[in-house]
Amino acid sequence: MGVYREEEIRRIANDCALYLCGVEEGEEYTSYEILQKYGCSDEEADPMVFDRLLHEECEKLGVELECAHPMELIGLPYVISFYVHNREAKPRCPYCGSIHVGEYLYGLPAFSEELEKEIEEGKILLKGCLVSDNDPGYHCHDCGKDFGKRIW
Repeated sequence: MGVYREEEIRRIANDCALYLCGVEEGEEYTSYEILQKYGCSDEEADPMVFDRLLHEECEKLGVELECAHPMELIGLPYVISFYVHNREAKPRCPYCGSIHVGEYLYGLPAFSEELEKEIEEGKILLKGCLVSDNDPGYHCHDCGKDFGKRIW
């Protein structure tokens, strides 16, 4: 099952783990839902492999995936719900390992004092209104490379 090789699925899992760094603390997902939100079907990427790699990539970034219903651990791992705990999570550049990264913000933002501060600090980088499926989600301030796919 799946046309993507493990290294391609790991890249997808890393993109998804980067996304989970920024979701609301305590949100509930399954890895299968995350894979679908990314735009992959289980015919393209084996959900069992994706589940394992998503957990590995989340651990590297400091995102904890806590089983949401421990008394219901019946079924395939990729359909078991988890809570996302990401207070300590930091996006990390896959090229140089730096945590000095900024997230791209696409479209016309609603400016606020908080957004202006994040732009000044380099946490948010304005990218423009023309968006494609291949636009990066992050930029590393240390090595200058873009990485991560915009998922939503």
